[in-house]
Amino acid sequence: MEIAESSLLEIWEIFSDYVPAGKRNDVAVKFLRVFTEQDIDVSDLDEVRGEDEHLDYALDELESNDDFDQDESKYDE
Repeated sequence: MEIAESSLLEIWEIFSDYVPAGKRNDVAVKFLRVFTEQDIDVSDLDEVRGEDEHLDYALDELESNDDFDQDESKYDE
């Protein structure tokens, strides 16, 4: 599944206006996580970096969690 950068930004802009300012970072993480759970790599979502501060925060969070998951899986071997 692929989603165009413009579509992702348009969806985010539509509903982020209805999210209280103090919750936008958390909601942005959940929003992008929907895509990563559909096997879209975080690096593919990085195309929207710089377009919205809340999406930038979410990308940073998802990337740091991805790094943690990869580090943790090394110890499972």
